[in-house]
Amino acid sequence: MKRIAMWTALLSASCALSAAASARLEPIGDVALVGEVAAASDISAAARLGRFLALGADEGVGAERDVTVIQLFERTGADRWRLHRTVPVFQGDKRDGRELDLEAFAVDGDTLYAIGSHGRKRKLTDPDSRRGTNLKRLRFDGIERERSREHVLVLRLGENGALEERDRFSLRGEIANDPVLSGFRATPSKENGVDIEGLAFRDGRLWVGFRGPVLRENFVPVMVFDPEDHDDYELRFVQLGGRGIRSLEAVSDGFLMIAGPVGDGEDGFQLLRWDGVDMLPGAGAELGRVELLGAIASAPGARPEGLAVLAEDAAGYDLMVVFDGADANQVAQRYRASR
Repeated sequence: MKRIAMWTALLSASCALSAAASARLEPIGDVALVGEVAAASDISAAARLGRFLALGADEGVGAERDVTVIQLFERTGADRWRLHRTVPVFQGDKRDGRELDLEAFAVDGDTLYAIGSHGRKRKLTDPDSRRGTNLKRLRFDGIERERSREHVLVLRLGENGALEERDRFSLRGEIANDPVLSGFRATPSKENGVDIEGLAFRDGRLWVGFRGPVLRENFVPVMVFDPEDHDDYELRFVQLGGRGIRSLEAVSDGFLMIAGPVGDGEDGFQLLRWDGVDMLPGAGAELGRVELLGAIASAPGARPEGLAVLAEDAAGYDLMVVFDGADANQVAQRYRASR
């Protein structure tokens, strides 16, 4: 009976916490994007870059769908942004892969970092195909590697948004040699393999958030390094209740993140704040903290995958969330989150 009473009390406390957190995240409404949005149903990255809003998709465009573009929008109203410029930033090929699989942005002044998932993939099963054909897609040799996904782009943009300088590097070596991550690099990204979907810039360093793997006890890795010396990195760990990082954004008191399922599960999406301190326990260690700010509702098939901080004040944050898989008029929504 004591154990039942204890779990009842914990459940009540959890429900009260969820209700309080939901009250801290308020949806404001849909955001209008004026102009032709490239790969509008696949938007996966967003960032505020000076006076511009930068958007990116995880699918290519063009006749061969092998060109990755970034689009810059200018604000023309509280919830209205007009397309200013489309900037091609990457072109794949048949040999190494057509897609960058762009998943996240980070901003440092006039420099925009854009990261690919660094993950592997497998084709989806087809209900109209023979069972044997679908079974082959589930085999180990059905896993595909595309080197085009294993890049971090370093883009320097001029005052008018024109691309002035472009560089790139890869984290494939760091992942392949890391004693934690290396065991997951051959596994498809949506099956708890390596899958990068978060990126932020803070204190002179890039913070790379992983959707997968999610380790036992729900530890999610975050790779932290100076972009000029990415060989010298550290792994920090955050606990998100079994979810992975779907977006990561630096704010004055830490990081905001969208957490969601690693694969195709329906665990739901949450907005959380993390103080940036490692949550892996150890003797004498001061552990980091995560706060739940609220659940992010979405239409069927739409997944919140990009987060941009539009403004920040003492009371909270004005946010834009972009959705992968959404209808054209529901690609972006604005929220207010209180501290």
